[in-house]
Amino acid sequence: KTLAEIKALRIRATGLGGELYGALGATAIAIPPGDTYAALERGVIDAVELLAPANDLPLGLHKIAPFCVFPGFNKPNGPSEALINLEAWKALPPSLQTVVEAACHMEHDLALGEAFGANVKAVAALSTSGAKLIRMPADVLIAAQKASEIVLDRIAGTSEIARRIVISQRSALAASSTWKALTA
Repeated sequence: KTLAEIKALRIRATGLGGELYGALGATAIAIPPGDTYAALERGVIDAVELLAPANDLPLGLHKIAPFCVFPGFNKPNGPSEALINLEAWKALPPSLQTVVEAACHMEHDLALGEAFGANVKAVAALSTSGAKLIRMPADVLIAAQKASEIVLDRIAGTSEIARRIVISQRSALAASSTWKALTA
C-alpha cells in the first residue's frame, strides 16, 4: 500500500526490474519462475514480480500470494525481437529483407494481441478465484519513475550504445507524452 512497504519487501525480480525494485529499497532476489511458489510458501520471498497475469495464473501464485497489484511498472509492454546475423542479413536480397521485416512486424503485433487477450482471461480467472486486484498507489508509481531515471542514468554511463539507447527511449517517451496523457 505504501512505498515504505516496498522497502521492506524481499521480491522475486530480475534484470532491470530487480534493479528498479532495489532502487526503491526492496531486496530483489533472482528465482526461476517455477520455483516462486515454493519460495513464497517457505517465506524466502514476500512478493513476486513476473510478467503478466497470464504467466502468473498457471503457476498458481494467487493461491499463496492473493494480492495482485497493477500496473506492473517495470514491464509496460511486451516487446519481441528477432536476432539475425548481420552477414546473413546483408546476403539477403532487398525483397527478402522486406519479407523478414514484415513478418517480424506481424509477429510482434500478433503476439501483443494474443497477450492482451490472455491477460484479460487471466485477470477474470484470478478475480473469480479470490485474488484481490489492487491498483499500485500513485506515490509508489511516482517513486518508481524517479528511481527508473537513476537506473537509466547508470545504464547510459556504461557504454556509447547504452547511452544512445537511453537517449532514444527518453525521446520516444517525451514525444508520446501528450497522447499518453489524453488516453490514460
